[in-house]
Amino acid sequence: ESDVLADVIKELYRLKYLDDARLASRLVEEAKTKTFIGRRLLEEKMEKLSLPQASVEAALAQYDPSNEPKVARLSLKSKKKLGSPQSAASFLVRKGFEEEVVESVVTELFDLEYS
Repeated sequence: ESDVLADVIKELYRLKYLDDARLASRLVEEAKTKTFIGRRLLEEKMEKLSLPQASVEAALAQYDPSNEPKVARLSLKSKKKLGSPQSAASFLVRKGFEEEVVESVVTELFDLEYS
């Protein structure tokens, strides 16, 4: 029974169904184009999947922090209703965006001034 399982796992690796580096890279790409999540939540997802640290680090190197405001705006656009600045900010924090990004995007979208 364990030999059969080992053979199945080997075959899945050969077919690239089990590829931690590829999975981590795909998660990064989806964070930017589909799920619209910030780096913090992305890292949490990878940690929950117990991906090897080397795969995580290599994939996160593809995540350009200067792109986060754009991703945050896309995340808010995917939300049906923006509501108040506070609810928009709370939403972005839950989506894993850093405080500076949240403040910048919410200020821009709601045309607010912070002093």
